[in-house]
Amino acid sequence: MPSIPRIAFLPLLVAFSASLGASQVPPPAPSPAGPQISGGVSGIVAPGSIVTIPVTGDKSHSVHIHAVNDPSKKFAAAHDDDNPTAAGIKIRLPGSMDPGPYYFTLVDNDAIVPGSVDVEPDKIKLVAVHPATAYRGGASKFDFDIVGENLSKNPDNDDVTIEGQGSIVKLRGANQAACAGKDACLWVENERLMHVVGYRAEPHQGVVNIGVRVGNVTAADQKVLVLARLSGTVVFILSAALSGLLFLIVRYIVGSGLAKNKVGVRRLNLLQSFILDPQTNSYSLSKFQLLVFSATFIFGYLYVLLSRWLVQWQFSLPDVPSTIAGLLGISGGTTVASAGLTASLGAKGAGLQQPTGADLISSGGIVVAERFQFFVWTIVACGGFIALLVGQDPAQVSNFPDIPAGLLYVMGVSAAGYLGGKAARNPGPVLENVGIRKGVAGASWHTLIVQGQNLASNARFFIDEKELGFPSDEDKAKFQNLPDPLVKPTPQLGVSDSSFCTQLEITVVNSSIDLTQGDHTFRIVNRDGQFADISFTGDQPSITAAYKKDDPPAADNPEAKTLQATDQALTVAIKGSGLAMGSQVDWKPPGAAKFDTQSPAPGSPNDGAELWVSLVPGLRVDSTGTINVTTPKGFVATATVKVVKGPQGPAPAPQPPSPPPGAAAPAQGPEGDVDPGAKAPAEGPHP
Repeated sequence: MPSIPRIAFLPLLVAFSASLGASQVPPPAPSPAGPQISGGVSGIVAPGSIVTIPVTGDKSHSVHIHAVNDPSKKFAAAHDDDNPTAAGIKIRLPGSMDPGPYYFTLVDNDAIVPGSVDVEPDKIKLVAVHPATAYRGGASKFDFDIVGENLSKNPDNDDVTIEGQGSIVKLRGANQAACAGKDACLWVENERLMHVVGYRAEPHQGVVNIGVRVGNVTAADQKVLVLARLSGTVVFILSAALSGLLFLIVRYIVGSGLAKNKVGVRRLNLLQSFILDPQTNSYSLSKFQLLVFSATFIFGYLYVLLSRWLVQWQFSLPDVPSTIAGLLGISGGTTVASAGLTASLGAKGAGLQQPTGADLISSGGIVVAERFQFFVWTIVACGGFIALLVGQDPAQVSNFPDIPAGLLYVMGVSAAGYLGGKAARNPGPVLENVGIRKGVAGASWHTLIVQGQNLASNARFFIDEKELGFPSDEDKAKFQNLPDPLVKPTPQLGVSDSSFCTQLEITVVNSSIDLTQGDHTFRIVNRDGQFADISFTGDQPSITAAYKKDDPPAADNPEAKTLQATDQALTVAIKGSGLAMGSQVDWKPPGAAKFDTQSPAPGSPNDGAELWVSLVPGLRVDSTGTINVTTPKGFVATATVKVVKGPQGPAPAPQPPSPPPGAAAPAQGPEGDVDPGAKAPAEGPHP
C-alpha cells in the first residue's frame, strides 16, 4: 500500500484544531534541534497586526501563514524586529489579507502552531470615547478612554488618530504604570477598552474627531471628543467674577458715591444702597426681589455662555427661555406696582430706626404672611435655579434649566398676594423729626414735637421703652399751666384714616423721664400694631468756636471760627455743646468739592463741650469752609469757618539800590562791603 504524504492531512488537522480552540490542541513534539512550541494562538486580528508565536529556544526561524479555508494560500510572515520579546517570535501580518481563519507553521520543521486567528477587518469598531468632554489636567494634558470591539490586546497593533492630524500616540505601555507621566501614551486593558493618557492638545484645538486603527485596519466610525481648556470650577469662578464686575459697573454709572451714603454716621454698603427705601429707612422687599432675580439670571446666562464657549467650544450666544423672561417680567412689574401703591396709599411702617433683614418680611415691625411667602418663594426659585445650573457638567450645559409652568404660576400668585396685602393694609407710621419744647419755668412737664407721616392721634407712645401714661382729670389739677389736650394733632390730608397726622404735640408729664438732657428713643405704635422708632436728644450739638488748639482766640472774641491758611495738618479745637466723643467730623476746605472725614484726635476731651481734630485748612484765604460734627446717634451740628492769612515770617534783609543803567556796578570787598575806589569789571557782550 503506497504511503500518503503528510501534508495531505494538514487541512483536516488545522480545521479540527480551530474548532476545538488553541487550548484544546496539544503541541506536537518538537524537533530536538529546532525551536520548541510552548502554546497556541487565537483571537480576532486585523491585517497588519503583530502576532506572537509562542516558542522557546531559537527565535530566528521563519513562520508561514496558511488560510484554513484554502490550503493553497500561504504567506511568508515578516519578523517584527522593532519589537523583540522573550515570549516568542513576533511577526507582522501582511497589510492586505482576505478575511477568514489562519494558522501558522514553522518553516524549518513544518511544526504546526496550535490554534488559529481570525482576520476580520469589519469587526474592528469604535463604540465611544469616554468622557465625551475631557478636562485639561496637570501640565495641560488630557486623558481619555477608547471603547471599541475587537481591539488588539497588543498595544503595538493599536493606534488613535485625530482627523486632519493623524496619529497622536507617541508611546505605548503594557499597563497604566508604564504610561504614568508620559506624553500621549496608549495602553490596552482588554479587547474592548484602551486608554490614552498625557495627550497635549494643539493650539486652539477644542472639538476633534477621534478614530481608531488596529493593525492596518481603520474603524469606519469616528467619535467627537471635546478638549475643554477650563474646568467647571473655573467656569463658576469666572461667572461670579463677571457678575460682580457688571454690578460694579452699574454702581459706578449710578454714582460713585452710592456706597458712601450714610444713615447718621453709619455708611451704607452697596447692597443696602440698592434695596433701601429712603422714605421709611427700611429694606424694600420688591427691590430685593428684583435685585435677586436679576443677579441670578445674569449669573446664569454668563455661566451658560462661558460653558458653551470655554468648555464646549460653541461660539454662539445662548437663547433665553420664555419662562425666564416671564419671571423677570413678574419681578419688574411687582416692583413698579409696589411703588405705585406706596405713592397712592402711603408707605409701610418704618419699624426699627435702623434697617434690618426683618424688614423684608414685616411691615412696621409686624411679620406679614404674604410678604413672608413672597420672600421665601423668591429664595427657593433663585436658589433652585442656581443649584440645578451649577450641578451640571459644564460640558453638558446647553441652556438654562427648565422652569416649569407651575412654578411660574406660583410666583405670579405670590406676587399678586404681596401686592394685594399692600393695598388692603393701612400704611404705617414714618417718623421724620422729634423736637423738645420746654415747659414754663418751674414746670415738671415738657412737650415733644413729633413730625412724620401716618401718625395716629390715638396711637401708643413710648420713650426709652417706657409708655407715656396720661394723668386723669384729678391729676391734671396738680400741674400748673398744663396744656389741654395733652396730644394736639395736625391732621394729614388725603388719607383714608382720619386719625392720621403729620405732626403731634405730646405733653410729657412722666416725672421719671428727663427730656432736658441725654439721648432718647421715641416710638409710636399705631392701633394696627405697626410702629416706628426715632432718636432725639436733649443735648442738641452745637459749634460755638473753632481755632488752632494752641492758638485760642482773643478774650474779646471767644466764639471766633477762624483758621490760618496752610497746606499742613493742624490740630483744631472745636468748642460747643453736645459734642460726644464718638462723633464724626467732616471738613470741607474753601473751594473743595467734597468733605474730608476725620475722627476726634487722641487726647480729645470727653466732656461734650470740646473736640480736637486734625485737618488741613487749605491755602485759599479770606474764604469759608464748612465743618460738620455728627454724633453717634446721628445728630448734626454745622458751622462755617473762615480761613485767614497765616502769620508773617521774619522780614527780608535790605538790598542795596540797583545802579542806574550804564553805570559801573560797585565792587564789593570782603563781607560784602562796598569799596568806593574799586572799579567794576569790564562787561562782555550782552547775549
